[in-house]
This record gives sequence, C-alpha cells and structure tokens, in this order.
Amino acid sequence: MKEMNTQEKLFVEHYVESFSAAAAARSAGYAESVATTRAWEWVSITQCPRNKEHVRKAVEDGVRERFGVDQVDSEWVLRRAKLLAEFSLYKFVKFKEGEGAVYDFSEATPDDWYCIEEYATEQISKMLEGDSIPVHKLKIKTPSKVAALKLVGDHVSVQAFKENVGHSGEVTQIVMNAEDYKKARQEALADDDC
Repeated sequence: MKEMNTQEKLFVEHYVESFSAAAAARSAGYAESVATTRAWEWVSITQCPRNKEHVRKAVEDGVRERFGVDQVDSEWVLRRAKLLAEFSLYKFVKFKEGEGAVYDFSEATPDDWYCIEEYATEQISKMLEGDSIPVHKLKIKTPSKVAALKLVGDHVSVQAFKENVGHSGEVTQIVMNAEDYKKARQEALADDDC
C-alpha cells in the first residue's frame, strides 16, 4: 500500500477527531477548493479514488483505534447517531452571580467533544456602565439533530419510517407442469370480463 505523506497524515489525524472531511483537509493545509470538493471522497467507501485508498484505510484504522471498535458497523453508526441526536449544550450552562450564564466545559467527556463540530472564542468589547470591558464571545457548532434522528430512524433495527403492512388469510401453493399452467391460465382469461 502507498505510504502517506505528511499532509495526508495530518488529514487523517484531524478527520478522526472532527469527522468533517472539509475541516480536516483545511487543517492539514489543503486548498479550500480541495477541502470543499474532493476531501469527502477520501473517506467514502464507494467514491474513494484509487490514489487515495491508503488515506481511506488509515481513516478506518484511526476510527477503530479512537473508539475501540474492531469494525465500524451499523450498530456503531446507530450508537454514534443516537449520541448526536441526544446531545444538548444546556448541560454545560452554568449561572454565575453577577456574570450571568456561562459555558463550562471542564467536565466534558470525549463523547461530548465528539458532538461539537466547531468550538471557537473571540474577544470582543462590551459596554458596561459607560466602560468598555473585554469579554469572550463563544461560537459553538453542533451537527444537525434532524439528520442524526433521520439516521437513527432509518437504521435497520429501528425502522421508524418503514410502513408495516399486515396480511391475513391463507396462502396455498400449487405446483403445476407447463401444460396444466396453460390450461389454468386459459380458464382464468376466459372468466375475465375486462
């Protein structure tokens, strides 16, 4: 198998942390056009180009290692999608007297960080009683709960969107040779009033 270059190794490392191919490609130093149009193919089982198979394989190995699973299968996907669907940022909101509400991620678990796509802070100025004071503005992006719920609902063992149709009655199996079949078909057509 082809050896990965430094940029590809960085891509794999970032992808296993973020599960965003575009973000991982940007973090690894790929051009924005590559990040937005090609990087997703490198992690796709069906769309991966031959010259990036070694990257896809490294991503699979990295995911297995990170989550301690031998195989990423439908049950694993269900557990991860359920985690995303149930995640709430509200468990990190703490109320401090005089400061209002703040986010406190000091007790965040690896599963919590898995559910956060983007986390960034920037310092801005806020006017308080005529004085400008520096405050931190927090930007948090989480995956779509609707998409995660759809994935859970479509899962083989859940089948939330599958229509269940019940049948009742008796089914009789008749075995015929070709000649008997022709005769039965002719009788059925003769009785048909269409």
